Formats: sequence, structure tokens, C-alpha cells
Amino acid sequence: MRIKGGWDMPPLIAENREGVLSISDGNHRLGALQNLQKEKCYLIVWDDNSIENILRILPKL
Repeated sequence: MRIKGGWDMPPLIAENREGVLSISDGNHRLGALQNLQKEKCYLIVWDDNSIENILRILPKL
């Protein structure tokens, strides 16, 4: 598995939906990371309403 040797995968992409992140791209990568008990990965977060909504959720990550 490529993830074991180091991260060479694209980042996960998540949408902020009322304070809850929903993975829009990368569900299989997330599962692989969880199986390997990885605690950190690259993530892109978007919110259609405002940057402030993203900034509010960041401390929870």
C-alpha cells in the first residue's frame, strides 16, 4: 500500500455542512488511513456560505 511508505495521495476533500464535515472525495483513502491508525492527513475544506464557517470548524479538527 502506497500510504505506508509516505503520503503521495491527493488530499481528502470535505464540505462543511452546518459544523459537520462530510467527505466529498477520498472516502477510500480515509478508510485506508483509519486502518493504518493515521491521525493526520491533508484535507481541503469548503463551505458555500463563508470562510468564517470554515474558520469556526478548524479548532475541532
